[in-house]
Amino acid sequence: MMENGVIMEKQTELQTIKADNTESERRLRAVGWIYYGVLLSLTVFRIIIYQWFSGLSTNVLEMVFTAVTQILLMGLLPFTLYLVFVARGNAKERLTTVSNDFGYNPKLSPSIYVATIMIGLLLFFANYGASYASTIALRLVGYTFNTPTPTVMPDVGSMLMWMFFTAVLPACFEELSHRGLVLSAYRDLDVRSAVIISALTFALMHQNIIQTFYAFIAGLILGSIACYTRSIIPSMIIHFMNNAMGVLLDYSEQHGGKFYSLFLSVFSDITVTKLLILIAAWAVAYYAIVRLLRQIKAYCTKEEAATDNYFKTTSKSPFGYSGMIMALSLGAITTLITLIWGIAR
Repeated sequence: MMENGVIMEKQTELQTIKADNTESERRLRAVGWIYYGVLLSLTVFRIIIYQWFSGLSTNVLEMVFTAVTQILLMGLLPFTLYLVFVARGNAKERLTTVSNDFGYNPKLSPSIYVATIMIGLLLFFANYGASYASTIALRLVGYTFNTPTPTVMPDVGSMLMWMFFTAVLPACFEELSHRGLVLSAYRDLDVRSAVIISALTFALMHQNIIQTFYAFIAGLILGSIACYTRSIIPSMIIHFMNNAMGVLLDYSEQHGGKFYSLFLSVFSDITVTKLLILIAAWAVAYYAIVRLLRQIKAYCTKEEAATDNYFKTTSKSPFGYSGMIMALSLGAITTLITLIWGIAR
């Protein structure tokens, strides 16, 4: 009788595992196609607004484009599709599922938030190293850079407005799509590949070869901290801080502030010696980020906030889902077009 009980218990366990695997497979397939729909709609809208609305002023065009792409295409669209096609149960249960799966968990230790702020500051500086390297590489292959149109910020009010469009919206909605939608599904299969895929989709989503490299590096950092903390909030904070510091730098430049003066003294008149010092400083910044991430991982593991499937790997390739393959292909093609266009012009 005991043997029969053990057999039945094992059969029940196997059936539960099989059901969990089937549900995970369903979610992975759905997420791949949802993200492909997000990127396709983003591509189409990008073409439409720059073809038919190019007569608008650059600042107005940028605000319209940012508001639509962030709030609608990378916010409401993936949230709604996940709610309808992936979540199960009544309306309240579906909303809870989306909230849990996307990692809306603000209940973290204050020490994690302190480390997150430190990473955000370090990333802003370190990203200049990645950007500098990609700029040199692009120039070597003959890429011609356009002179960017400056965002006019005559007062603090306009600066706060641009911070909303440039820092708040991307931090909320780009993280929802990449560290929420994509990472939430793929980390159950293979956490390392999930971080890479979310970083790759994040880099290719920009559809701009200039941003691809440093966006990928940033994506690895953002994906890692989202996995370790089981929350999307830290990655949102880091994303916001990185973008907000850029807005503050532009504002300081237009008003002769000390922040821009310091920046100018560091990055102007680059000599071999100064470049070597900068490379060393960038390396130290990335090393500090990695150390902080390891400490966060150790803390979260100790507090049992990063268990279950977060560090589980399987033999099945996470790249074997057609929707995600289509999305990565679309992102790669559009990014490659920007490279060819930059070389040809």
